[in-house]
Amino acid sequence: RFPLEVLFVGRLTNWKGVETILLALAQLEGVRLLVAGEGPEYPMLQAIAKQLELGDKVVFLGKKTHSEIDELMAWADVLMLLSLYEGMSHTLLEAISKGLPVVASNRGGNPEVIEDGVSGFLIEPLCVRAVVEVLTRLRDSAGLRAQLAKNAFARSRDFNLEVTVARVCELMEEPR
Repeated sequence: RFPLEVLFVGRLTNWKGVETILLALAQLEGVRLLVAGEGPEYPMLQAIAKQLELGDKVVFLGKKTHSEIDELMAWADVLMLLSLYEGMSHTLLEAISKGLPVVASNRGGNPEVIEDGVSGFLIEPLCVRAVVEVLTRLRDSAGLRAQLAKNAFARSRDFNLEVTVARVCELMEEPR
């Protein structure tokens, strides 16, 4: 086990920012990235990891079932989602409901879910320096990770699925 285990879950496309995490890993010690997902960028990302000589600092897991993702989220220290654009990410909602701190891009719906510095961190996508800085902080402070985890879980109550579905149904039934 590495001092910091980072998880990415999603479709491997050119707007998800996985290559930014790989470039940051080349500058870090004691951090490993687990990549769960498939997609058109899978071969390119593997080639980048090989070219950067990341070795066991990155593990491509391929497609995983929902229960396998749950296990990975329970095991990981942080989830990263550095998308250039994102709606309301179900992956972020799942992560915080499990008390998993998140590092996400400050794009789309991510700032609605993650309170920067409270339940996770929001950073500029494509900024390798920002990834290195935040992962270094998280690697070096178990206390920070624990506080973020506690706050992430508390934040998840604001996104309770049953409450959200009931509210959507109410809105759909309102006369126009």
